[in-house]
Amino acid sequence: MEYAKELSVNEAEIFYRYKQWLVEVEKTGMAKSYKMVVLLAMLEGRDDSWFKSITFEEAAPFFHSYLTETENRKQVDFADKSSKKLFDFR
Repeated sequence: MEYAKELSVNEAEIFYRYKQWLVEVEKTGMAKSYKMVVLLAMLEGRDDSWFKSITFEEAAPFFHSYLTETENRKQVDFADKSSKKLFDFR
């Protein structure tokens, strides 16, 4: 990517502006699929503050909604007895 000189001038500027954020996201320990949902929660409806930290209280409703909006996700993410208790999150 950047080190291979594949970025346009504009892309390189954006990369350098948010490099610390990207490094932090990459280092944050979390299952990759869940990390993507949290990142989506950060991007959805946060216009100019998408790059700022998000609390679990902010992310939880979005995260739960995302995981339960399709039958396939419900079956995968709420398959065992303990996670079925989380199906009706409030």
